[in-house]
Amino acid sequence: MKRGHRRIFISLAVLSLGIAISAILVGVRSIWTADSISWSNGDITTTRGDLVVAYLSGIEGRSGGLKHTSDSARSYKVKSLWGVQPALARVGFAYDVVRDPRWRWYRAMVPLWFIALLAMILPAQWLRLARGRWRIEKRRAAGLCENCGYDLRASPNRCPECGLESQTNEIGS
Repeated sequence: MKRGHRRIFISLAVLSLGIAISAILVGVRSIWTADSISWSNGDITTTRGDLVVAYLSGIEGRSGGLKHTSDSARSYKVKSLWGVQPALARVGFAYDVVRDPRWRWYRAMVPLWFIALLAMILPAQWLRLARGRWRIEKRRAAGLCENCGYDLRASPNRCPECGLESQTNEIGS
């Protein structure tokens, strides 16, 4: 991996790790208290370990202040995808649409543990790559083959076990 690409990858991995830690902390906090961020036509809410993103569309004159509440949703038809994927519903995923002739309310629910799991992919990959680099550097310092760990003091040019040429001699040549 080139040096510039490595820096970008490490930066993304650190950012992703921060997102994962934040999702875990918000998930634990949401067991006791619910948080909400609202704007003119949507909101983001955390409650009981889930992240709920809702969006209101199709309102003429949005400044009218129409606010969707769970009580008003009962009077309209709700199309829910719970029956389509019951296995996903059991672990906390949900999606529904509340329809009216003038507007639609879209709502999706994703468990915070899933967000944390997705966010941990890059840091785990970075750790795997870093572990391999640390192993190679440790073997080089000890005078061992980078590939198989064979002692190269007797044959410094090429490993007799796996055939790998020594990196130290290629740099010096």
